[in-house]
Amino acid sequence: MDATETIEYKGYTIEICPDENPESPREWDNLCEIHACHTRYTLGDGEFNYNLRNDYDEERFKDMLKEAKRNRDIIIPLYYYEHGNIALSLSNDSYPFNCR
Repeated sequence: MDATETIEYKGYTIEICPDENPESPREWDNLCEIHACHTRYTLGDGEFNYNLRNDYDEERFKDMLKEAKRNRDIIIPLYYYEHGNIALSLSNDSYPFNCR
């Protein structure tokens, strides 16, 4: 595989090469579970992907939150912006998206 770019840095040669077989690190190294619901997209992990039209159950969601708190799990809201594509963020403080 040929390098698309070569950089000399502090006595090292760094070659940038395309990854012909990329895989998601979520397949082999997860630090978290994503619980998400959307009507058209699969955003959550496996059993934690909910379809708003069919699967979402507010009581079930509240029960999962209670259990997570009992287990001292860390819960972080996931924000998304949809406009042609989807951008995901763990923060709503510094609006990371291009347009409101």
